[in-house]
Amino acid sequence: MPERIAVEHFEELLHEIEKYLRIASEERDVANQALDEFRRIRVAIEKLVSKGKMTLHFGEPTTPGKSKSGEESIMSPGKETDTQTILCTEVETDADGQPVTLDPANVVWEIDDPTIATATQNDGSDPEKPAGSCTFKAVKPVPPATNPRTAKVKCTDTKTGTIGTETLEVDDSPTRPGHMTLTFGTPA
Repeated sequence: MPERIAVEHFEELLHEIEKYLRIASEERDVANQALDEFRRIRVAIEKLVSKGKMTLHFGEPTTPGKSKSGEESIMSPGKETDTQTILCTEVETDADGQPVTLDPANVVWEIDDPTIATATQNDGSDPEKPAGSCTFKAVKPVPPATNPRTAKVKCTDTKTGTIGTETLEVDDSPTRPGHMTLTFGTPA
């Protein structure tokens, strides 16, 4: 009889252990589901928080009063003389590298030194200057000017917080009196 009591007690213990194992297994499944959901949420938050990339693209310089076709272009894109202007457009991609359609109302252009060039944000009224783009016009240096002078050009998408920058360089070259050159660096 004591053996039978021991066997029954052993079976009760086994049932208790099985019960706790089932509970632990169910809790493990719930914990794994919660962990998977946490990972999905983290990825979604990282995509929302991570900023994309913006690059700035400069066109051909233009001289006021001259048509593009009748103009003799001695400068390359990103460079201009002190009588020229140059168009700059922005291209934004999201964190996954996919293109972002910019709303011109959310685009803000800045130059940190307006004594080097002026910035005019375009509203799209001129078909050659898309809404949201910017036109830069070199400003003649006031002697004695350090050569070359540099400024940061910045474009911000206020909706996404993405920023594109370029270094603007103005060189009042002694080899070309009365002219200066704007040289744009590699996009950040």
